[in-house]
Order: sequence, then structure tokens, then C-alpha cells
Amino acid sequence: MILEYRLDYRSASDLYQRTFLQTLQESNLQGNISQDHFELRLFVESTTVEALEAFVDRFAEALPHSLFLYDTQATLVEQMPSEQYSLQDVQIAPTAPCPRCLKELTDPQSENYYNIFTHCSLCGYDIQGETKSYQPELHSTAQAIQKGEIVAIDTMYGRYSVGLVSDICDRIECDLMAYDLATVERYTHCEAHELKALSSIEKPAIRLHKKLLFSVDLAEIERELFYVRFADDAILSLLMEELHALGVAMIFISRESIESQRELTLIPTQQELEPLRVVASPKHILIVSGNRGLPQVAKVERDSNPAIDRLYTIMDAYRVLSRHQSIVGINLDREQSNNIIVYGEKFGVVEYLSFDFSFDSIDDIFTQIASTNESAKNLMTNYRNKFPEHYDSIKDISFADSSFNIYKLWGIMAIILDFTPERDLDRAADIVEQSAMVFQGERGPRIDYKLINRDGKAHFDPLMSIRTAMSFKLAGVDKLSLSYGMIESFIEFINQQQDELIQNMQTTATVVTGSLLDNRVIFSKMSRELSASSDVYFANNSIAVIL
Repeated sequence: MILEYRLDYRSASDLYQRTFLQTLQESNLQGNISQDHFELRLFVESTTVEALEAFVDRFAEALPHSLFLYDTQATLVEQMPSEQYSLQDVQIAPTAPCPRCLKELTDPQSENYYNIFTHCSLCGYDIQGETKSYQPELHSTAQAIQKGEIVAIDTMYGRYSVGLVSDICDRIECDLMAYDLATVERYTHCEAHELKALSSIEKPAIRLHKKLLFSVDLAEIERELFYVRFADDAILSLLMEELHALGVAMIFISRESIESQRELTLIPTQQELEPLRVVASPKHILIVSGNRGLPQVAKVERDSNPAIDRLYTIMDAYRVLSRHQSIVGINLDREQSNNIIVYGEKFGVVEYLSFDFSFDSIDDIFTQIASTNESAKNLMTNYRNKFPEHYDSIKDISFADSSFNIYKLWGIMAIILDFTPERDLDRAADIVEQSAMVFQGERGPRIDYKLINRDGKAHFDPLMSIRTAMSFKLAGVDKLSLSYGMIESFIEFINQQQDELIQNMQTTATVVTGSLLDNRVIFSKMSRELSASSDVYFANNSIAVIL
């Protein structure tokens, strides 16, 4: 009998192939592998049910969960491919300990108990050293951290500072490293799909909003959002074991050079690898930044326009054109232009809608709003009468940029609505992003994102968005709700544009790119809204796709 595993595995890593072949060898069974792009098929053959069941159990125990595993099925089949599969001769990407190695590291009866150099053909950092238990050094380090000391540690992927979570986290760039899923659930608002991503073999960091209990137990910390992750090498994994035994379930970890009271140098300082940061939804995973644990793949530039280049990259990577003839491209970026483009085999790439606009100053905006119609004029009168000091303090703000995008529009709105004393549009827009991510309500107020006809062509009208936001401000709507409403309403507007393109241009796939996708609210809402009526593919600016 032959059992076939069919995996939707969207990575160039051969982690699953190696795990499968290793398990076949250990089980003394025959099998084979075939792969067509992202479809990975694993075949195992046995003459007895018992041997096949034993293989299934062993394979399940050895197989680490990956960020890039989207689906798996197992069925009995009649035959397997005759052409023998062979592994490519590639360097294994450095990763956290696999389940089997982690079990050895924490088993007192194992010869690799607390041996930080334990690794196998599937995992680790391939760093050599003396084979022994390093528990004494890790235990004393954990005791120092428990007492409040900051420790500089040479990890398998660079030098970091670690310590108890305290108000220092408000003053430095740092992540929080948790012992287990229960700690993450206890202290942060984390969805099931985010917990699943955190526990993958890639051990990414995900930006999460703290819960009330976090504020109760750690009242001195003002920050609302943290990147949270688990230990991602043997040294940190075993250190977290020791800390947990001492009652410490979470620490901070930072690249910054912080004054420390102790050092842990079990290995020479290694070349720094940037840990992965991701955003997750129930249907999609997007890498925000980082390279640790990823296979290195060369990227070929296809177009000088970044938005079009990313569109082509995604279409190539996912073989989109083999299934779709007309594709929507949506580019949402903090620094570059924002637009919607359409690709068709017959006409190539055309710009459907640009979100570029310009203003000279805040006073220019107010003047244009007041001149729109009588209702808008009354809005400006009421705004000036209700917020006279703020009006006078911002009306003379001028803009050096000649062209704005959606992100800068949010910055303008943040200044007009008095969300921040910032006068820099990017930093003001960041306040909107942060506020939206800590909003805990169901929906925000509906901000109007509209198009106007000018010279026979549709143009984005930023004044309407500003006007409706000002109306809600006059009505007393709070900053968090308004910030969430700005982003939520914009995603709904994008979804409307996608629906129109589906109807009018028969598009069947959507590619979304740009740095704004690292925002948890934007990514999760776009994943849910856009995928309801189209195949959707995501890519940020630095990593288009993992292949």
C-alpha cells in the first residue's frame, strides 16, 4: 500500500523533503517525492498497515510546522512516481531546534542534554563546539536576569541584550521573548492564526497589542505594541527553560548596546542574521523583514517602476499567469506613490487609479474645503469656532513635498484632528497607524474616500476624506475610533475598486504590495476583504516572495 502526502508548501526550503527522507530511512521503508512548484507530494510504501502507521506517527513527531505550509492532505494511492527524487545540494538555512533536537536538549537522559551545539540535518546553525551540558552557565545567567541584571549574550545569530521586562522597554528598540503560547495569550491580544505562526520552525516575531493584564502586572510600561517571539536558537531556548523554572515567563531582547552587568559568551560572536518579522491572517502570511532561516534566492528586476516590478515578481513566483489572464495590482506604500494598476496579456500594464495629490499648506486645504459648497463652508466655520487655538496653531503649516500619497493624507488628518503635536506628516501618520492597532471596537466611523471626474478621468479626492474626518471630530468621536475608521474605510474603498474591476475588466486575481502591509490591521482586513472575490497574493517592499 502507498500513502501520499500532498502539501501546499510555498518555500524553496527543502526542510520537509529532508524530514521525509530521514524518516523513511529510519523506518526502513521505500518512498519517493515529486514537486511541481508549490505542490509537494511525498509517497511512502509499506506491505503492512502496522509499519505504515508507525511511519505516520514517527513522521508527525519529526515534522516541524512551517510558516509556509498552507495545506496538507493524506490519501492512499495506487502508485508513486517512477523517477527517483534527489535533494538539491544547498546549504541548510539556520533555524531554531527542530522538535527532535529540542527533545534531546531538554531530556536529562540524553547525551545532548543542554548541549547548545546540538543540531541535525534539518535544523540548527552548524556551529561547532565542545560537547557537554551548558546548564550551569545558563542557570547562573537565568538567576542574574531574575535578579534584574541585564545580560549581553552571544547567540547563534549575533550579540543581543536581554533582561526582565521593565520600563527600559519604553526607551529602547526591543522584542519580547515569551516562554510559551500561554504567556503570549495571557499578555497580548493574539489570534489563533498568529499563535500558530509564532510556534512555527521559523520562529518569527509578530507585532501585538498588550492586554489589560499586561498593564496590571507591568504598570510601569507605557508602550502598547510589541513584537513578540519565541526563542530561536539552542542558547536562548535553554535559557528560557531555566528562566521558566525560576518563575520568569518573558524577557526583552534587543540588538541595542545596553549597559550590562554580565555577559554570556559560550560561542564567539556570530555574523548577525535578522530575525523574521511577519504579519498573519487566517489565509495569508507576509514577511515584513528579516532573513534568518530563509533560503537565499536571487531576485531579477523586471521594471524600473517598483510597483510594476513587484507585480511581475509575484506573477512569476506564483505562476499567476498560468491561471489568470487579467490581474489587479494594488500598491500601498509609506514613501512611494500609491496606485491601482491592471495587467492583461493583451494590453500589458496600465494605471487604473493614482492616489497622488498635492497641497501647499494646511491653510490651502482649509481654503479649498470652504470653497467646495455651503455645507463645507459651514463645516470650516464650526471647526474654527470649536477649536480656535488648534486652528491658529496649524493653519500656517506648509508642505515641502510636491506630491502626497495615502500615508501622508493620514498624517494631514492626524494634524488637523489634533491627534499629535507632530508636524512631520510621516510621524503624524504613524500615530494613526498605532492608534488603529490598539483600537478594540468592532467598527470605526465611516470616512469617505471618493473619486471625482476631472478632464474625463477619475481622480482621488482627498478633501472629502478630510471633511468627513473633521465632521466626526466635531461630533466628539475619539482618536482611536477615528484612526481605525480612516484605515478601515480605505480598505473598504479598495475593495469596491476591486469589485468594479472584476465586473468591468474581468480580473480574477489581485496582487497587493507595499510597506503599509506590515500594519496588522491593514493586512488582516485586506486579506479578508479582497480574498472573498479573488485570488490574492501579498508582497512587501524588501521580500517579494519566499521561493
